[in-house]
Amino acid sequence: MAGLDNYEQGFKLKDCSATLPFNTYVTDDGRLHALGHNMRTRMSSANKARLDKALLVRRNTYDERLKANDLVTKRLLAGLANYERGVSLRGCAQDIHLNIYLTDDGHLMPQGRVAYKRLSRNDKARLDQALATRKEVIAQRTSEEIDNFMTTIEPYAKGRSLRECGSQSGLNRKVVTYLSPEGGLRPRGKRLFEKMQPDQQDRVLDAIAKRQRRAKSENPAPILSWQQPEMPFLMSEINQNAMADPTQTEAMMTAVWQFTGQAVPGNWGIPLESVEPHIDYVGGDAVGAYFQHPNGPEN
Repeated sequence: MAGLDNYEQGFKLKDCSATLPFNTYVTDDGRLHALGHNMRTRMSSANKARLDKALLVRRNTYDERLKANDLVTKRLLAGLANYERGVSLRGCAQDIHLNIYLTDDGHLMPQGRVAYKRLSRNDKARLDQALATRKEVIAQRTSEEIDNFMTTIEPYAKGRSLRECGSQSGLNRKVVTYLSPEGGLRPRGKRLFEKMQPDQQDRVLDAIAKRQRRAKSENPAPILSWQQPEMPFLMSEINQNAMADPTQTEAMMTAVWQFTGQAVPGNWGIPLESVEPHIDYVGGDAVGAYFQHPNGPEN
């Protein structure tokens, strides 16, 4: 008796009671099994009345559910003509969300499998036909889409603009939904890539790599100011001094190359050590009186 409230509300029989298997006593559509009749004969008048009320409510609920299911079935079947023609799921039917029951590529959703079980044999055959036709239509459409996309790949790898790539392939403005200008796949391109054959995928990846290399070579990264060593003087000043004093110019250029951490070019003929202070070598035979021992010559 404790499970009759759930039974009236349309719960599944297994969920009406945690301790009693309802399906051994009552049916889903509000009727009694043989064991249910035997149990009812042993009930009090009050409990019989309570059981009879629950059975009546259950029958009404079941009938309403059948009517609702019939309406869904009719709407589902009515949208199959558009579904077979490849119309978008949203456009197949105005009074039912077909995407709850069917996929775009011709398969049943979980809710669609539930509805399928309730169909008559003829209606099941009709739905099976629509699913098979939809698969063929989508497969053909995908094949054409891949062909157009593959035509785009060659000019794309050569660095052509997306507009030019799209006009050559027939994708036109839609090409921006497949490819990025710098070299990569957009969401629509990724979905199409997953449907390609391995050799086609290899061609696409190769084209993207070429596009990226070309973009990098044509647009090298700029050298930032903080990456450049500061010169203590301008090269123009060196050029001006070259006419006046070549020796000074050589010293200045040497300082520039040392400042930037580079070797002095060999064709200048200026060794690095030339910028060090010059110390003359004095031989023993050149020592004069000034350099003699302060105490005079040794004996």
